[in-house]
Amino acid sequence: IVLIDRMIQGISCDCVLVDNVNAAEKAVGMLVEEQHQKIGLIGGPDEVFTARQRMLGYMKALKAHGIAVDEKLICHGDYTIQGGFSSRRAGERES
Repeated sequence: IVLIDRMIQGISCDCVLVDNVNAAEKAVGMLVEEQHQKIGLIGGPDEVFTARQRMLGYMKALKAHGIAVDEKLICHGDYTIQGGFSSRRAGERES
């Protein structure tokens, strides 16, 4: 078994991973270069490895650029288009 872009706790096997931390850092960095300051994240479920890695990169980039984390700009979907829209709308209602 070879896992693609996933690590599953309790399963010991080879995996091919994207550097999600670095990719998220670069994405946020590009937005900062374009003078954006309110940068949000629609991430995946907390229990998913890739979602945690992307969140880490997002947080690291904000910190590196001196931007405070605004929890109202962070929401979690289920990696579907509808899930992204739904989680964002829920976040807008809370703010």
